[in-house]
Amino acid sequence: MNWLDNLNIEDLPEPYSEMAELIGIENALKIAEHFGKQQIYFKSLKEIIAERKRQYIVENFNGVNHAELARVTDYSVQYVYEILAKERNKRQRGLFSNID
Repeated sequence: MNWLDNLNIEDLPEPYSEMAELIGIENALKIAEHFGKQQIYFKSLKEIIAERKRQYIVENFNGVNHAELARVTDYSVQYVYEILAKERNKRQRGLFSNID
């Protein structure tokens, strides 16, 4: 008999009990074993989605499709302009970084 067979979520301390409620005891223990004694930071899903939307806008901009990109990403047209302006400034700084 495996000593883990009778382990309940209530037996686990935080944050493992919360993880076990989401993904099951077995998976929570796998995470604990793999990342034990390490502090882990999970980016919020909101941050990940925002970065992906930014990438999508930059990669799919064709010079005139601000409104379409705003609609697809659920951003305002003004915010799409801001994202593209920041990207343009970043690229221009890169062009002049080698000049003394």
